[in-house]
Amino acid sequence: MTQSLFNWCQDLEMALQNGGEHDPELRTARLEMAAEWLRRFPREDGLTTGNFRRALADSYFETGQQETADELYQSWLEEDPAWGWGWIGWADCYTPFGPDKAQDYPRAEEILHRGYAVPGVREAEHIAGRLALICEKTGRPDEARELRRQAEQARQRAGRRVPRVTAWAESAQAGEPRTAKQQPRTAKQHPAGKTGRNQPCPCGSGKKFKKCCGAPAQS
Repeated sequence: MTQSLFNWCQDLEMALQNGGEHDPELRTARLEMAAEWLRRFPREDGLTTGNFRRALADSYFETGQQETADELYQSWLEEDPAWGWGWIGWADCYTPFGPDKAQDYPRAEEILHRGYAVPGVREAEHIAGRLALICEKTGRPDEARELRRQAEQARQRAGRRVPRVTAWAESAQAGEPRTAKQQPRTAKQHPAGKTGRNQPCPCGSGKKFKKCCGAPAQS
């Protein structure tokens, strides 16, 4: 029952995120929901807490409260500097996808480099991948290639399988804006084979495992 409640809460938060792309009231609702969840479940596991922390900070950023979002990420990362998705989430605030959205690549790159320099940072391959994408967007193909090489090395060291290419990744590589439904919910990865069907997919899509990489192959 408890697991079903947590799954439902995460599904609702993602729905509010998607709806908030077009409705400011849903952005506020997402902020309030994330804050309430963190207040009620302070001892929940790191993966779920991380997702709701990101939802809270991202919502502050999206509602024009950038300073509060920065302060939250700063405090969480001082507490756990190896939280890779924290560095990524913070940087993503400055590179939102969508038409007419300003991109602050220098600020995002600064944040990612800070995280990438942390000894033993988790999800290093994804940080390197984000840095490579920024280099591509800012006309630095040689740096991008080197970062993608480092990302592959980090992925192999971690013993993780290469996740399936998703629609949002394809559109990002092609330089196309993502739709709300394509927006990734990156989540902490776990070794393949240890993920329950109702747990978040280890590829980082934010979907449940049974609806993503754990779904039956389509003929």
